Amino acid sequence: MNTIQQSLFGESQEELQGDDRQTPNEIAKLIGAKLIKTTDETILCPAAGTGQIVKFLPTTRKIVCCEINHNRYLTGITNTAHIANCHWIHGNFFQVYCGFPEFEPIVNNKFDLVIDNPPFSNALDFIQTSLELLNPNNPEARVCFLLPGDYFYGKQRRMKLKSLDCHIHHIYPTGVGDGRIAYLDVSGKPEKGRQVYDVVFDIRLRRNGGVISYLFDL
Repeated sequence: MNTIQQSLFGESQEELQGDDRQTPNEIAKLIGAKLIKTTDETILCPAAGTGQIVKFLPTTRKIVCCEINHNRYLTGITNTAHIANCHWIHGNFFQVYCGFPEFEPIVNNKFDLVIDNPPFSNALDFIQTSLELLNPNNPEARVCFLLPGDYFYGKQRRMKLKSLDCHIHHIYPTGVGDGRIAYLDVSGKPEKGRQVYDVVFDIRLRRNGGVISYLFDL
């Protein structure tokens, strides 16, 4: 396993308390088992956290993980130690993308899949940058993000998504329980009382239509 560290941010930027939600094993394992295609040779997780999703990805793929929080970064390395070709970068994804020299040689900045449970507060920024990193030679290249089902209902978010050259190709409700995910807090305990239903959005370049399937039924 290769690790890369970057110190382009101050201590305050690591305190993303409102976005410190980690994906529970049940959901992360389902995503890793159901959404990966044979064409996904290179995979990026831009806000990898502690590696909750990554640890369930196929161990034969080339995977790049980026995490801004140092403690989560270190835990993520441990949680994904079984994946031989997993590269971890400690840094701000947007600053890494904008010129961290060690990033490009890993996969030439082109990925077949970008998959994550991104920070809800700026998920659209993650989507925009991730779309720019997709492999143009792979027609199945996509961004798969776990987000609240109503994330794009708001006018500003809807208009922002509309401004990008992309479309929601598929929506995957988890099909687990009532669809409300009890994310893990910073202590690893499930949240209680969550009212929002969550889905995986499969987002692809260029405008087109889309459909809905349940992960549980695939």
